[in-house]
Amino acid sequence: MLRTRNLAWKVSRARPGGANAPATGDIVVGASTYGGPMSSLLTGPPSVDSTSTEVVRVAIVNDFEIVAAGLAAMLEPFTDRVEIIEVASLLEVASEVDVVLYDAFSRGRVVGPVEKTVNMTSARVAIYTWNLHEQLVAEGLANGAAGFISKAIAAEDLVTAIEQIHAGRTVVHLPVNAEQEEQATSKGAWPGREFGLTARESEVLALVASGLSNQEIAERIYISINSVKSFIRHAYRKIEVTSRSQAVLWAIRHGFVPRSARTRTKPAPDTATRPATRRPGSSPGWPRNL
Repeated sequence: MLRTRNLAWKVSRARPGGANAPATGDIVVGASTYGGPMSSLLTGPPSVDSTSTEVVRVAIVNDFEIVAAGLAAMLEPFTDRVEIIEVASLLEVASEVDVVLYDAFSRGRVVGPVEKTVNMTSARVAIYTWNLHEQLVAEGLANGAAGFISKAIAAEDLVTAIEQIHAGRTVVHLPVNAEQEEQATSKGAWPGREFGLTARESEVLALVASGLSNQEIAERIYISINSVKSFIRHAYRKIEVTSRSQAVLWAIRHGFVPRSARTRTKPAPDTATRPATRRPGSSPGWPRNL
């Protein structure tokens, strides 16, 4: 429980105004058991009303279209609870939604384009990730994220987390162990999966292809540089290359370069008459960071 209390303190400090500021919503900390139900370990907020007929409108965002589309497919069986309004890659969310679900593939921290998404939408933004390091979570909440949802949970629990966030609560899942992360990263879609690359190997290879150094990759996705080197070695072996330049060429030929794409299920509102939705006090420009 020490780790949980630690996280509770960090989450409290991440609130605007500091630890003593009034909370805008209850904090829900999810269980770390793979596939298990989300449980309240802190303030004990009531569950989302199961009799509610409101469907949460969701936009899914990631740099890679295949990743965002894979997450949308996971949520398809739950159309009575969540409606996917838009799937966007390298573009701002253009639709009116309640929750933006940002898949953290290649974007582990709430800085740069992720922070811009938080600042430029009136919707609450949840980070869907396998990296739940306490400092990473605290930084993300301080930068405006409404929650960190573990990729280790089942799809139905993901829907519940989205509903909790829409209800005004801050959802933070506990870190998972290596076995749980391996199971979590077997779900969804990513570039190079058909060649046997794991999600983590694919993520690192994509960042190699974008020109980042090993140190920059470690900082971007918040893992150790030794882990970066290990993922690169495994990826090289699987795609049968021996150098960084060969890996970059292979990645470019096999869809590892992100491109702008947007899929909507409903027409976008009239942007000429729609009021600006940027959060108060936020900068209209891109944050100067990773």
